[in-house]
Formats: sequence, C-alpha cells, structure tokens
Amino acid sequence: MQPWTVKPQREGSGSGFIVDGQRIVTNAHVVADAKAIFIRAHGSPQHYVAEVVAVGHECDLALLKVKDPLFWETAGEPMQFGELPELNEEVKVAGYPIGGDTVSLTSGIVSRVGLQQYSHGAIHLLAMQIDAAINPGNSGGPVLSQDGRVVGVAFQALMSSNNIGYVIPKPVIAHFLQDVDVHGGYSGFCQPGFCVQWLENEQLRRFFNLTRKQTGVVVSRLLPLYPAKSILKQRDILTAIDGIPIGNDATIPFRKRERVQFDYHILNKFPGDPINFTVLREGKSIEAAVPAVNIPALVSVHEYDRHPSYFIYAGLVFMAFAQPYLHEWGPNWYTQSPQRLVEKGTSPPFCVSFY
Repeated sequence: MQPWTVKPQREGSGSGFIVDGQRIVTNAHVVADAKAIFIRAHGSPQHYVAEVVAVGHECDLALLKVKDPLFWETAGEPMQFGELPELNEEVKVAGYPIGGDTVSLTSGIVSRVGLQQYSHGAIHLLAMQIDAAINPGNSGGPVLSQDGRVVGVAFQALMSSNNIGYVIPKPVIAHFLQDVDVHGGYSGFCQPGFCVQWLENEQLRRFFNLTRKQTGVVVSRLLPLYPAKSILKQRDILTAIDGIPIGNDATIPFRKRERVQFDYHILNKFPGDPINFTVLREGKSIEAAVPAVNIPALVSVHEYDRHPSYFIYAGLVFMAFAQPYLHEWGPNWYTQSPQRLVEKGTSPPFCVSFY
C-alpha cells in the first residue's frame, strides 16, 4: 500500500545442515530479505558471517557458505542423502525450535507423500507429510532416516491441526542442488504452459470416442508465450508422458500403489529438456515433444530480497502489480481484496480443471 515505507528490522532464526562443497542447506524463508546472516555450529559458542550462494523461493531452499576457515574446523562432516522413505516409515527431525539453544530431535512417521502447496513460494511441489512436531526454528533442519541419512528438510506445519508437519523431500532438494551445480545458480521449475480437463466424466469420454481402456486428460487451454502453443492443440488428449500412462484424474504411477499429479514429472525437468507426450488427436495417436521452459509470471507471486519499485507523479503512485500487494488486505486477502486484481494476480502457469 505504501511502497516507500521500510518496516523495522527484526531477528529470526532457523536450522540448517552441511552438504558437500562446504555449503549449508536451509530454507529460503529463513534468509529471505536478510540484511545479515550468522551461523553457529552445534556445540560452538562462536557466530560466523554467512553469505547466500543460491536461493530458490519457489522450493523454499537456500544454499549458504561461510568463508571463515575457523568455522569448518569445528563444523563437522557433511551429511549424506538417503532415499525417499516409504509410508509409515519412522523419521527424525533435527533442529533448533523456539525455547532453547541446544539441538532438538523429534520422531514421527511418514503419513503421506504428494504435491503440496509451499506457503513461501506459493506453488505446488512434492512434499512429505509427517506427524513429528515442526515448530518455528525447525525450518531448514534435516529430516533423517533410521540410518542417519537426510531424506528431507523441515519447512512448514499445518497450524489448524495437531502434529501435521511438511518436509521438502530429497527429490526436490536434489533438483535444487543439481540446478545450482549445473547452471551456476537457481533457474526455477519448469511448466508446460497449458491447462487440462480431467476425463472421468462419461459423457465427455463418449464425446471423444474413448474406449474403457483409454485414459488421459484433454488439453483445454494453451497459454501464450509457451512453446506448447505451437505444438499441441485444444482438444488434444494426452495419454502418456515420457512413456508413463496418464490416468483420467491427471495422475501417474508413483512408487508402489501410489499416484501423483502428472505435472510432478514436468517439475523434475530443467529448461530445454524435452517432455514427450503421447497424444490422441482426431482419433490418431501421435508423439509430441514439448520443450520444458520456465517463463516468469507476468504478475510476480513474491517480491523477496528486493524493494518494490514505484513512481510518484502529481500525487499519484504508480507501481508494478505483484501478489504481495494483495496481501495487504490481511490473512483473508483472497476474498477481501478486489476480485479483478485477484483474478490477474493468482492465475497459475499450469492449471487443471475437472468435474
């Protein structure tokens, strides 16, 4: 509302862990808008200045480094990553929650793995749900398997329920680290650039002359600027992605007797990687390769680590529209702010419509 104002500085804390290359992994929301970052190793009273190497606000991950060699003399060995745990498998959350200066360990089990909205980045990525306590300060701390390997990073909790916490799983962390190593920084997550319609409705399936064995989703809208607009067509039926069958509910197989939305497969791609779709067009099956791209949204979802730009002329204030402007209406901004702005400020680059 008043972009020229600067809120007072405040202190915050979070957790983190060391990985290969003398780097520290933590949450992006722990270091977002930070003026100064200090690191203290477990069991050490000394604080050291840290710098941000890369930050991915969408996946809520950040990579830090400490230049002072004295820190690394007492920091310990880098932690190793393990595989994504199975349902009902026990995990431990390590970190520094509020109320103490010593490390805390809490135990829980994995109750669900699927796409979940990340509150910091406001996009849907793979997340692991556990029943271990995750409190402020735990953010960025490692989630460990029974053999002591890192399988995730604690990052948010469902405050309206008891003991439901969410963990950034190893596949998302690996994508972030590989992105930084290969591209020299964080390049984001790719989107296909189209909307789809589920095909569970019998009348709709009859309209497209589909048999009981044929499954997939129908392209309902192609977004401008994306390469898919010149490759796919409206009413194309996507039956498989990279050879993986797509269900009528827009899901694909994921581990043993689990399913996940098929856009999870796209989120694992890097810019320029091909996405091979099997397409049913006018009754004929064809192959279509759509390049994965990451095109910034016209309306920014977040404005972390930068001040809002504005221009004042004759008493009028002009500024670029961003979703944080809508947040000024409070916690219920989605219903309280002007709907004409909500419509333009919350349109996702990937969408699914269904009956």
